[in-house]
Amino acid sequence: MEQREIRADFDRETIVVYQAFGPEIAAAALGEAVLTSPVRRIYKDANEWRARFKRAPVHVQWDPEYALRGGKLAHRSIQVGLSRHIIERYVADWTVEIRDMTPVAHRMAQHLRAGNVDRAKPLLPPERSYPLDADLAFRVDVSPTWGE
Repeated sequence: MEQREIRADFDRETIVVYQAFGPEIAAAALGEAVLTSPVRRIYKDANEWRARFKRAPVHVQWDPEYALRGGKLAHRSIQVGLSRHIIERYVADWTVEIRDMTPVAHRMAQHLRAGNVDRAKPLLPPERSYPLDADLAFRVDVSPTWGE
């Protein structure tokens, strides 16, 4: 079974995924999130999901995660889509820093083309499982704790 967890580089001040923002975004954004497809154990029926999806300022889906060489991994990564209703708050209040990671991605690609996976791997951002309370983890369909 594919695992779904939020993995990120984070500390007490910020959460870094592809954008960096203060930790309050997790509660404010994900707390109002609705999955992009109905999950029977979360929504009573498709009509309930449709109604929630239509009103939700945040949409969440789980996409395949890939290894450096392109193979699919056994876990999925969360993709968070912000609607126009919440974008202004994201830009004005939550964004801490925007950093262009293109040069790092190009160095990684060069190492991979040369067959040097061991040199590309350290350039990946450090990530660990981001803790969510049980209710929020259920709402965004995070897998139960590894090994359960």
